[in-house]
Amino acid sequence: IKGKKVYNPVTDTTVWSDNPALCTRDYLTSRYGLAEEEANIDDALVATAVAICDQTNTDAGTTRYTCNGAFTTASAPYDIIDGLLTSMGGTLWYAQGKWRMQPAYWPSPVLDLNKHDHRSGIGVATRHSRRDNFNVVKGTFRGEESNWQVTDYPQVDNATFLAADNGQESVADVDLPFTDNSIESRRIARIALEGNRQQLTVTAAFGLRTMQVQVGDNVRLTNTRFGWTNKEFQVLAWNFGLTDGLDLQVNLTLRETAESVYDEVDDGVVYERDNT
Repeated sequence: IKGKKVYNPVTDTTVWSDNPALCTRDYLTSRYGLAEEEANIDDALVATAVAICDQTNTDAGTTRYTCNGAFTTASAPYDIIDGLLTSMGGTLWYAQGKWRMQPAYWPSPVLDLNKHDHRSGIGVATRHSRRDNFNVVKGTFRGEESNWQVTDYPQVDNATFLAADNGQESVADVDLPFTDNSIESRRIARIALEGNRQQLTVTAAFGLRTMQVQVGDNVRLTNTRFGWTNKEFQVLAWNFGLTDGLDLQVNLTLRETAESVYDEVDDGVVYERDNT
């Protein structure tokens, strides 16, 4: 099935579309999906996701992300949503009473943080665990190139990443059941690989200025001791609470990121050199 008839909140019309953001939104609100109320969808983020997916400024001049595939209602909703999200390399989360989504793209940083914003010590993990680390991405897709049979897309790897892992190959299987061409498949796989190699993870409590950020936002963090000057991080988790002394603070989990993760260039050397 190539695309489906879905509601577009941007134009307030029902259209035939293969846009992953619209297809995911449709599943959330449809009776065969989660049957969620329209008011519980963050349509501002949906509109942003729609625009990103429809971009054609790619190397091949093709649409950045499309959603083409099929599922049965016998599948678990979690598995269906997970499959739909693979078509845009995206994430979906529920926060403050609304479903929110984000495709794989570079959002400009929304906040600069420094030592004056900290309300606790900083926890830093410099590398993923062996289980979560990989230097090769393989997987399958199904489309016209394969006569609509499930087949492997060309693997994505990087010699720099392999060398950093002492020559030991670690493979991640990233199957793309709703992607119907090898060009998009490799685009999504490269983002998965390069995003995974951004491995610095920071956990800390911050002041109330960080109330304005949400999961998926990018921030810039300056910390002299760690050698960071406006180093870019993505917000992975956001939690508001009280300390034992009844101070208000926001606990954030941040993962380093870079705009080059989302381009179509192999940037392995860059990611191994930007660590401090």
